[in-house]
Amino acid sequence: MSRNYEANVKIKGIDEEVIEEYFKKNFNYSISLYEESDTGTLEGTMEVCLKNGVMDYDVHKKISDYFKSINPKALVNTQWTDLENLPFEEYGDDFEEDEND
Repeated sequence: MSRNYEANVKIKGIDEEVIEEYFKKNFNYSISLYEESDTGTLEGTMEVCLKNGVMDYDVHKKISDYFKSINPKALVNTQWTDLENLPFEEYGDDFEEDEND
């Protein structure tokens, strides 16, 4: 089973080129980063397909451990949105009720 997520990644204390290379190598994805003004924090968004029981926290830990091995004072934050179970509101007629007529 696989699950699709959108991951928002924030990293401070690591060079942009290092971050981009890591994501390209490990996720086969080119992440577009932008710098938050005055904080030096780089932020980007990517879509990730998790397979074989891998959880979002597992991927966060892998990302965090890698960057903290380069700079132990680096700050790493990821926010995960499950794209298959997004909350929604539904309005209108009940089609299942209509199909039973």
